[in-house]
Amino acid sequence: MTKDITSPPSQLLNFQEHYSHHLRAPAEVALDEHIPPRRSRVYKELLFNNLCGFLDRCFPVTRSLLDESSWRQLNRAFYRDWRCQTPYFSRIPWEFVQYVSSKPNPDAGDWFGELLDYEWRELEAEIHKSTVVHTPYPINEGAVLQVNPTLQNLQYQWPVHQISNSFIPAEPTPTFLLVYRRFDHQVQFMEINALTSVLLQILQQKPATTDALFESLAELMEGNNQQALRDSGKPLLQDLVEKNAVIIKNN
Repeated sequence: MTKDITSPPSQLLNFQEHYSHHLRAPAEVALDEHIPPRRSRVYKELLFNNLCGFLDRCFPVTRSLLDESSWRQLNRAFYRDWRCQTPYFSRIPWEFVQYVSSKPNPDAGDWFGELLDYEWRELEAEIHKSTVVHTPYPINEGAVLQVNPTLQNLQYQWPVHQISNSFIPAEPTPTFLLVYRRFDHQVQFMEINALTSVLLQILQQKPATTDALFESLAELMEGNNQQALRDSGKPLLQDLVEKNAVIIKNN
């Protein structure tokens, strides 16, 4: 019988599994007696500190709202319990958001998960692979518009963009926000209203001319006059183009 040389021996697999459990939870899983403690400690600290570095940089506001011990305990729980679905280091903060969403922290406010999500969005826009073009202004009437490919049209139950050590909201407030990267590589944040959010949702589904866009908006908002929507919405659309949240579609 031909031996399968592609599969490691079970002894090695058992060793790797045990050591990985120790690295994730050193206080709960004893170190294998055949591993030098000093070298293992260096490796263990290196891995966890690297993880903490990614989280600290991505979530400065959230981190500032917790004491250092509570923040590190949350980092450790994530490191120990969560199984990441991506191999990319840049996606670790996104995995952290998913972990917190799946297991709410009873000691944190109801806004905690949304704040983490909002802070992650800056990095998501920053690392987005799409190239953002600069749309000249003013735009031609027949130009086909589309949203900036990095744009994230967000809706939260809490005013996450205002939360800080000096302001913790007592009651939820429906909040609409945009996060996107401009053509000059600067990440932008913008508070919008519900109508603007709907307008951009339509444009996210399909690029359109100004006329077609407001026609779709009028159909969606039954009882509203298309011309009235156009008169009030055209300056808004022009502002979105100026700020690079909306661009002209390349042919």
